Amino acid sequence: MRKANDTAVLTLIVMLSSCTLTQSPSATTSVPTPATTVAAVPADGTFPTSVEGLPEAKPMETKELSDGAKYIVTARPVKQRIGGQWIRRLAYNGTVPGPIIKVKQGATIFLTLKNETEIPTTLHPHGLRLDYHNDGVVGISQKAAIAPGGSYDYTLKFPDAGMYWYHPHVREDYSQALGMYGNFWVVPKDPNFYNSVNREVALILDDASGKDAAPFYRDRVTHTLMGRYGDVMLINGQDHFVLQAQADEVLRFFLTNSASTRTIKFALPGARMKLVGSDGGLYEHEQWTDAVTISPSERYIVEARYAKPGTYDIVNNKPDGSVKLGTVEVSNGPAPKLIADFNKLRNPGLSITDLKVVKQKLKGPIDKQLTITLVIDHSKLSMPHKESGHDMHHMHQVQDAAKPQGPKPRAIEWTDEMAAMNSKSDNTNLVWKLIDAKTKAENMHIKWQFKRGDFVKIRVYNDPKSVHPMQHPIHFHGQRFVIASLNGQANSNLVWKDSALIAPGETMDIVLEAANPGQWMAHCHIAEHLHAGMMLSFNVSE
Repeated sequence: MRKANDTAVLTLIVMLSSCTLTQSPSATTSVPTPATTVAAVPADGTFPTSVEGLPEAKPMETKELSDGAKYIVTARPVKQRIGGQWIRRLAYNGTVPGPIIKVKQGATIFLTLKNETEIPTTLHPHGLRLDYHNDGVVGISQKAAIAPGGSYDYTLKFPDAGMYWYHPHVREDYSQALGMYGNFWVVPKDPNFYNSVNREVALILDDASGKDAAPFYRDRVTHTLMGRYGDVMLINGQDHFVLQAQADEVLRFFLTNSASTRTIKFALPGARMKLVGSDGGLYEHEQWTDAVTISPSERYIVEARYAKPGTYDIVNNKPDGSVKLGTVEVSNGPAPKLIADFNKLRNPGLSITDLKVVKQKLKGPIDKQLTITLVIDHSKLSMPHKESGHDMHHMHQVQDAAKPQGPKPRAIEWTDEMAAMNSKSDNTNLVWKLIDAKTKAENMHIKWQFKRGDFVKIRVYNDPKSVHPMQHPIHFHGQRFVIASLNGQANSNLVWKDSALIAPGETMDIVLEAANPGQWMAHCHIAEHLHAGMMLSFNVSE
């Protein structure tokens, strides 16, 4: 299946997947004694699942930091009750999700990550346009992962307002799935950046697997065909999330999808909902919406209002049947009246989020082209008859017409409909590929060179005739981009993004603002696809 020239790709995959990496000599601090909570390696080569002796995970909390603050984040095992069972989780500072780190736009903080887990780790500040040495990618921006018992110092800068997040970039299929993630909440300098609301609420959407789920192996990443879906839905780490609200209260929700694989169609039945922003800023034009489709790593900003008291569900309103995520209990109360402001649709994007700088580049020529496809080694991956041939494509008939942007219905795999084959797939028997259409280079053999100040138009085509066509959330590190068009239809409502969902058969043109110098990577943010090769590198020079 793999050619001889795949050596570089395999090397980086091994680096990202390995659990025996040692700490870089450049790490600025160290903790010589590993934490006592680190469990022994099971004899079958899987990661530990025991909860014996572990402290209980605490609820998510918010930590406000001033410019120049120093902050220690410690990653360690905890236990958490999910789906009626105690399961082993990995937490930052004892909470799942990790602390919301709240700072003002323009601030710099100095964060030390201490690793008291059983695996090497790093911290990736997702979406931040910061110095690339602090991006947390082993072999590109960080020489080696932080070994168990070690620590590493990161300098984090926050040039853009909005909601960002942090997670590991080593075996995130395991560590992120077990709870190692949290938000960076960057408060804008401009007091008029957002609308007037009564309250702001951060919601991190995720799924988790119970104690009887398929194990995670130390030497390989499994479920690489479709990615690993959890069987319990979570909001802010809770499987029975409840939010208290008041009738007529205007709420601004900052939504983050931290799931490894699952795309979520977020809806608030009974509320009126307004789409305001996404990953890196505000839309040109606010718009009313019934639902927002959020793929792994994406963030959206919505505002909502319930007109009447009552109990309302928060749902994943997918076409094949909605799933309850949580509850909003709405009571009568003295909420300040902001209804008139809420009922207005602003057009803030160009004036507030610098979108005007990219407008003139939208109709320019294509600079780079990528094709997404898949190669399977059938000698290593047996295919059940019922999941072969035509049946490989049957789930793609399900259509989603409620994506906030995009001219056509989109085919999304909402659940694991090929569980038998998916469970047999791993990073030794299939490769997800990004192919440069011009050079034919694949994955980490793609080494794009850009100059600071370039606006690069990139066309991404998701081949519907591949062995298993499915959606992919593509994420670019350290930069921002806009979606210029989808399937040839110009985007009429721009917003800065760092991740975008591309469904099977879609052609998406993006304009990348190469404004942040350094060595970076782009990849699919389905964790198992990343570990199955789906990543490339690019350099932005001064």
